[in-house]
Amino acid sequence: MEDLFGLFKKSRELKIYYFIGRLNPPHPGHIKALIQMIEIANADNSVALIILGSGPKRERTMDNPIPYETKEAFLRYILPRGLKYFIMQMTTGLADVDQWFQSVLTHIPPPTCVDFIRFAGDKGDNATKLQYMDTHLSKKPNCKAGTIAIPPLMTIASTEMSATQVRKTAYKAHLDEVRTGSNGFEDFHKKYGKFYKEFTRNIYMDIIMPASEASPEQIEEYLATSKLPSKSKTKSKSKTKKNKANASRANRANGRSNEENA
Repeated sequence: MEDLFGLFKKSRELKIYYFIGRLNPPHPGHIKALIQMIEIANADNSVALIILGSGPKRERTMDNPIPYETKEAFLRYILPRGLKYFIMQMTTGLADVDQWFQSVLTHIPPPTCVDFIRFAGDKGDNATKLQYMDTHLSKKPNCKAGTIAIPPLMTIASTEMSATQVRKTAYKAHLDEVRTGSNGFEDFHKKYGKFYKEFTRNIYMDIIMPASEASPEQIEEYLATSKLPSKSKTKSKSKTKKNKANASRANRANGRSNEENA
């Protein structure tokens, strides 16, 4: 950790570069943006901060299936060695950035000025939805804040690459496996194995975990509309599965008892 803060000491003008994203799951567009931010930050005597968010209450849903631990491990695996960055789990974005800022201040001489620089994907409202953070951070003494928008990475079909695409590919593969007995993981691996490499199975299994509690019809509806299955229906389905399993175990036990009594 001390080695990280040493980079900040090379300049009295403090630069706080940071990225906030859910990365559910991480894809090449995320990695391109992160590498660009980290390289610029390091060249500017700064350590880049990566804040990984999740869904509401960190609940794993079909929109937010990847746990923080998997995302952090994958980033450390795929980001080039030698880059200086720090990864943390998001609580509230503004508080997390401020916590990092205060931590940096305890390791360096007082800076003459501070510049908060957020990197964000230039897709949808990604670059604008956290502008309140720029406003708040710029109110600190001798501070300014702004956002750098990174153009999205395009697919071969000239469409914007997105985590939604990756998730839906996994859910489609899982649905096909449920209905036809095909190998869902192999289908996913053919499309994304070159990128995720040794993490491919972990990413796939993490994505489909919430879908395992949904019915095929619910998965199909999500693929078509992105509508999350209602909790009551998935809980009912899980309870039905559990009851069937308990009944099956009871029948097998009764069978053994009948055989023993015969």
